[in-house]
Amino acid sequence: MKNKLFLLITLLSFSYASTAAAFLDNGASARSEAMGRAFTGVADNLDAFYYNPAGYAAQKGAKINSLVTRINNTYDVLYLGLGTDINQGDYVALNVYRVSLGDIPLTTYESGEVLDSGSSFEYGASAYYLSYAFPLARLPLLQSWDQNKISLGLNIKYLTETLQDYSASGTGLDLGIFYKYDEQWQFGISAINLVEPIMSWSTGQNDIVARKYRLGIAFRVDESILLTYDNLLMPREIKNYFGMEFLLNKELVFRAGILPDNYALGLGLEYDNFNFDYGFLQPLDSLLEASHRLSLGYTFDFLSPEKSTVALQPKTAPEVKKEKQLSFIEPEAITKDIKTSEPAVAEVPQLVIDKRSFIAGTDKIKCFYKVKNNSSEPVFIKVSIIALTDKGNVAGERKTEVMLAPQEESLINELIPLAKKAASYQIKTYLKPENSELLSFVDNLRAD
Repeated sequence: MKNKLFLLITLLSFSYASTAAAFLDNGASARSEAMGRAFTGVADNLDAFYYNPAGYAAQKGAKINSLVTRINNTYDVLYLGLGTDINQGDYVALNVYRVSLGDIPLTTYESGEVLDSGSSFEYGASAYYLSYAFPLARLPLLQSWDQNKISLGLNIKYLTETLQDYSASGTGLDLGIFYKYDEQWQFGISAINLVEPIMSWSTGQNDIVARKYRLGIAFRVDESILLTYDNLLMPREIKNYFGMEFLLNKELVFRAGILPDNYALGLGLEYDNFNFDYGFLQPLDSLLEASHRLSLGYTFDFLSPEKSTVALQPKTAPEVKKEKQLSFIEPEAITKDIKTSEPAVAEVPQLVIDKRSFIAGTDKIKCFYKVKNNSSEPVFIKVSIIALTDKGNVAGERKTEVMLAPQEESLINELIPLAKKAASYQIKTYLKPENSELLSFVDNLRAD
């Protein structure tokens, strides 16, 4: 008589019995799932860890995101992500991904029959991602590049699996590049498992998690429609993914996607700083059940006038008139705080722009300003422009860092994405260091 353990984990509809760390093939949060996992060229939320970590460099503020789902009515997937910007374009994130399955029957094989032993075991797997992204223009040899165009990102990840009394773990690295060509086209490429994790089991067996590559394209047709495509290159297979996102109104988004052997649908709702996402995946195989994914996220407003290092003096700004195109603020109007330990920061008096219509996630304020390096040495001029709602909440922010030669001037234009709805916006501008100067700020601000 010979007993064998039938590992039913291989029959959980993963369909990847020969693939190490197959639990990572279940996608990320509800938004990217509803877009058919065609997200490498978008990567504009915490899902970037899964598709393209370089996408973090364009993100602002501190965020949290989560996912809960049951796949094929068999195993549970939980996800929690945290991220925040730490510098001019630098972003760090920590994401935890968990798959679990309990009550797997422990069977025996006797006389040609499979017998239930009356006991069971569990399977569990976790992935811990530490991500970092930054603009390539931060590198010494690439400082002439546009900081908002190209970014680089990486994941350091730690994987664990447990099966009954056995366990395995391994460490790997992912690398991604994100390129924003213009306001319509974006491209992404990532090498998943560039450093391949070796899952070392307590039995002495080692499984290598294979390297794969993702290529992504995102095209914004207009303010309401975003089309996406991903190509996944694996050692023995190539897969294609298609997705779309359509803004129904100010807060509601419809999504759809096509995956290999699946199709996806979903909705997204943005309310204040919260975002609620729902994704539905339907396998084409009638033997597999559909799955429902729910995600909840929140963006924190850490930056506010009360928390700034500069005391903002309340001022009443004139309303911008359509016929008024240029209005320059003289340098004398700029005040400097010389009491802080940080380099002096110049504050430009607030400007106000009326905004009666709003489409969530797509509206932007365009503004222009000219800066000058007054020192005798080359210096990085750091400018932070903040858009505040009429209630004083941060609606958008854009940070720019430009290298200027001695006495050099530069005219810069910026698009500030607006994440909050308001009837009007106040624009605050801060400048570092002390030996830099804001020569003019043009208040023909407009929303695109």
